[in-house]
Amino acid sequence: MRIVEIFDSIQGEGRYTGYPTTFVRLAGCNLRCPWCDTKYAYDVDKFPDISPQKIAEKVKKYKQHNVAITGGEPLLKENIEELKDLVRRLYPYTISIFTNGTMDVSNLGEVRDQVSLVVDYKLKSAKPIVPFLKTNLIGLRFIDDLKFVVASMADFYEAERAIKRMYGHTMATFTMTPAYNKGFDIVLAEKIVQHRLPAVYRRQLHKDIWGEKRGV
Repeated sequence: MRIVEIFDSIQGEGRYTGYPTTFVRLAGCNLRCPWCDTKYAYDVDKFPDISPQKIAEKVKKYKQHNVAITGGEPLLKENIEELKDLVRRLYPYTISIFTNGTMDVSNLGEVRDQVSLVVDYKLKSAKPIVPFLKTNLIGLRFIDDLKFVVASMADFYEAERAIKRMYGHTMATFTMTPAYNKGFDIVLAEKIVQHRLPAVYRRQLHKDIWGEKRGV
């Protein structure tokens, strides 16, 4: 697996927001979102190819209880078998996988029950070149987040329509996050309340702590 970095931080998104966590960032992504804060992870060839065994050994040296596997896009087909091997080696750590929603989560196979997912639903402003995989809705559970990153009112209304359409068809927790913590955050919180959406408002905690340049 091509690894960009392994580091300790506070988990900024998902069910385990606020927990001290060891992050494993994989290289490569099939999307090019305009506000992506990890564009440096796009070029796979720049980063070392490390075996799941070696990655697990490095992670365990940090002695955290939580591990987050992020990217890039961890569920790319070229990573999937090694990713499953890594999860097996890390279990029973509390493991989260951050994915952009365009990859089939069922490809995780038997290790699916050993992880929680933070799944992005890409709105039009993200200019997704690959659509959200709708069949993923069936495979999501209450410990998984279906996340909408909202940058404008147009995004909000698109997310609102999607949530109302999906409500009752997935067990995932709907979350709405401002694309940038400053400026639109209060507006988004107010709109969620006013429109009575079954969604959790969640800022990107790591950016509150370290600023917009600190991407997790």
